[in-house]
Amino acid sequence: MGGQGVGVVRAEDLLLVGGGAFLQRGFWRSVAAASASLGGATAWLIKYGDGSMSADSGAILIAAIGVLGTLVSPIVSQRLSARARHDEFEMQKSERLEARQLEQQQLAFANKRSCYIALMANARRYRVEMMNYLYAAKSRTVDNDQRNELEAARRAYIMTSAEAQMTASLRVLAMIEAFNADLYKGYRATKHLEEGEPEPDGSFEETESFLTKLWDQWDDMREAMRQDLNIED
Repeated sequence: MGGQGVGVVRAEDLLLVGGGAFLQRGFWRSVAAASASLGGATAWLIKYGDGSMSADSGAILIAAIGVLGTLVSPIVSQRLSARARHDEFEMQKSERLEARQLEQQQLAFANKRSCYIALMANARRYRVEMMNYLYAAKSRTVDNDQRNELEAARRAYIMTSAEAQMTASLRVLAMIEAFNADLYKGYRATKHLEEGEPEPDGSFEETESFLTKLWDQWDDMREAMRQDLNIED
């Protein structure tokens, strides 16, 4: 008996497949057994002495493939599951990032809008108090209440102007700075007029005209803020 493999077995010998199933033949015959290791299991392929394959060899191959599939399936499933969890985590991470960015943008927009509203309101109040003070200075009837009202309006405007410095667009910021400089010029002229020491171009009429024209500048600044907030008429 000259078969290939590890040896010759009798027909009634037991054939072990994957450590669990047994194959038994009912007559004596010389066979060759070749072995191959598949993922830790052992599958035996049966050949006759003339090199032909036994009828049971197909079943053995199928069984061996089944064993291999059984061994590999948990590994593949585990890797697929891990990949799915990773993809889901990345998707959730991206969604959280987008939501956080949107929230920050909405908060920044709300802060800018609040600053612009406060600045406009306090600019109007400051200008009105300055005009009232100018008329009182002309008639020399300025009292402490008027001084306090003017200074309170001035402080409120300065505070909101400082807040706008952190939120305003560059275009609006340039207009605010120019408006602030002219407001200070009007304030200084008004105070000098009250003290009886008007500046060369700081007479009552000149200061009144200057503060009146300043309101045109306020209108331009307000329009720039509306455009910055995408507010349409």
